[in-house]
Amino acid sequence: MEISRGVLPRLVEELKRLEISILLGPRQVGKSFLLRKLEAAARILGMTTSYFDLELPHDLRLFNKPDEELFQMLTNSGDVTFIDEFHY
Repeated sequence: MEISRGVLPRLVEELKRLEISILLGPRQVGKSFLLRKLEAAARILGMTTSYFDLELPHDLRLFNKPDEELFQMLTNSGDVTFIDEFHY
């Protein structure tokens, strides 16, 4: 069962802005769910996306690079980049 998220349409509109957005909230409230929904919406809008889940060892290793390499990786990873579990 999928719970409707009233904030999703507003977040989809924010995809068009050239800014960084951060979703904050307590554990288990649906932040990762929203990120996946936003990624799907971005693709429907014709945007290229990348999604990194820093709970996954492979994705976390990608972020263990010098700042310059990390910056290049992120700026070349698509129109919209999603980073889940950023606190890692």
